[in-house]
Amino acid sequence: KGRLFPDVLAQNRISISEILSEIRQQGIASLDDIELGILEANGKLSLIKSDVKISRNIIVDGEVHQNELKLIGKDIGWLNDTLNAENLTAEQALLLAVDDSGNVTIIKKEKT
Repeated sequence: KGRLFPDVLAQNRISISEILSEIRQQGIASLDDIELGILEANGKLSLIKSDVKISRNIIVDGEVHQNELKLIGKDIGWLNDTLNAENLTAEQALLLAVDDSGNVTIIKKEKT
């Protein structure tokens, strides 16, 4: 919380001035108010405030994100049990997300 990683910024050619500007533009007063910052695939910086529930996307369009699974302290066995309880495979899930309270949201892919 409230930490910057200079090596990651340098890797992505982002200056501290750009970060501070984006924080101000998003109406955030201090780095301490930020729980998580994500550099999106489109280059936009998403900032999540400390008082907001964070949801980890474990499965997106049938693809398991192992790093997100590790971040919530779960393993593939837990994921398989969760999917089996819904009679699903990972490939059948459009989205499986877990919030910081442990609530699981699953959206099934539509059959075509």
